[in-house]
Amino acid sequence: MLPPVDETAEYGSLACTHLTLAAKCVKANLKSPIGDLSKLLNEDDGFKQFVDEGHLWIILPESLSKEEQGDISTWRNQDQNDNQQTHEVEQLQTIMACASDLSRGEKEVSVALLSQKSLKRNPCGATPEGHKSLCQYVKGFLDNDMGYLVHEVVDYHSTYVNPRELTITNAFFHALATEDALKQCPYTRHYLILTQYGAPKQTRATSPVPTAAMIEVAAIPGLCKKPEILKALETKIGDLRTGLLPILDKALSPKQARLEMAVYIDLIIRCIFNKAWPESLGVKVSCTRGPYTEEKAQELGRVWAILLDLRHPGLDLGNLTGFMKAEPVMETGETVNLRGLRSLTRTESAQSEQELKIYTFATGDAVTVIRKMTGEFPTSKNPRVPQEPGQGP
Repeated sequence: MLPPVDETAEYGSLACTHLTLAAKCVKANLKSPIGDLSKLLNEDDGFKQFVDEGHLWIILPESLSKEEQGDISTWRNQDQNDNQQTHEVEQLQTIMACASDLSRGEKEVSVALLSQKSLKRNPCGATPEGHKSLCQYVKGFLDNDMGYLVHEVVDYHSTYVNPRELTITNAFFHALATEDALKQCPYTRHYLILTQYGAPKQTRATSPVPTAAMIEVAAIPGLCKKPEILKALETKIGDLRTGLLPILDKALSPKQARLEMAVYIDLIIRCIFNKAWPESLGVKVSCTRGPYTEEKAQELGRVWAILLDLRHPGLDLGNLTGFMKAEPVMETGETVNLRGLRSLTRTESAQSEQELKIYTFATGDAVTVIRKMTGEFPTSKNPRVPQEPGQGP
């Protein structure tokens, strides 16, 4: 039986008990903005039985295994699960959790087993084909011993992406997971997903959520047909993470360091695929998009360094990352010969060694520099002065 509700109650918790609370309110004939709730009892016999008699509980024997209990629960709630949608990142989290459990008892976790077990854990709105593509994507990182990159996708998604506004198609995950050339390029696979979450997006009749359309699925095989670019990109990303992430970690949190690194690599990937620069970047990018070169990567690195200094003023990250190097400072004791930089006299003349010393200064010397400028002012008698229109040669 449902416990009674005090008529003086003004608030009720809906967390995990919304159906029970609603039935209790109906049974107590509480006032509602929609009128008398007790009238609902005459509209549905099943609901009336629930209000009068309470929940119908199915008691399972203790001898049932956890797996059998899960199967029964899924079967009983399937009508509700079919009406819900699961975002790809939620599925990735479920797959990773399932892979962690399976790895404790299995030497080798196959895609088929991983898909079967994880689909039972998360049946809401997930098609077997699409879920299998996500399992192949995760399995690729597990084979590379880099499963942590899947968790980085979750971090990036939770920071920048609204799941109600953008999703990535299963076809894109399938292309990344099945291309042979990408199987040994985990960093490239990872950052292609992060770039794909950027604008633009498109709507489809088969999906209530707009899908990411930054990189076309057909462009992935095209990249794989250029092994020299693919290898250079994978090497570059690995070097950047090895060399720059420790520097950023010292000034920022590890998560923020990875997110800032993703901005730079996103620029490189956009350059390769000839995609527009992010509108929200806030920094002008003059680099020409097109085939990847190390020179373009360095130019984009300088843009990224400027952006780092704008986002994190006072940390001097642009200089620390090596893209915005400061002018070298002379060590104490070094001298500079001003005469070698610019002639201070119109004509050369034989001068003694003592006289030449007047042009030499050491660090710390007080020096006053006077620039003397001699120019010719426009006069009507000066033949080299431009004439008025219509006058002179």
